[in-house]
Amino acid sequence: MTRDAVAIAQWKCTFLAKKIVMLRAASPDATVTGAIARYQAEMDYLIATIARACAKADAVVALRRAAAAEHHEPRTDNAVRDASPSG
Repeated sequence: MTRDAVAIAQWKCTFLAKKIVMLRAASPDATVTGAIARYQAEMDYLIATIARACAKADAVVALRRAAAAEHHEPRTDNAVRDASPSG
């Protein structure tokens, strides 16, 4: 999910939440209740999509950091000894 897609999904969640609030303040007839359920389901789906995208991005960042830390880790005496031809 790109940054633009996340921004659009966040905007849509805000829009849906406002619609839900307005509908809850309206009369509780079947069409209003159905609309609330549809908007809520769509918003839940968007929130889950955003959460998955953020988790994937966090995992990628964690892997990159781990790789960078491993690559730039200072060598210990054992590492130097193990790397020597006589070690």
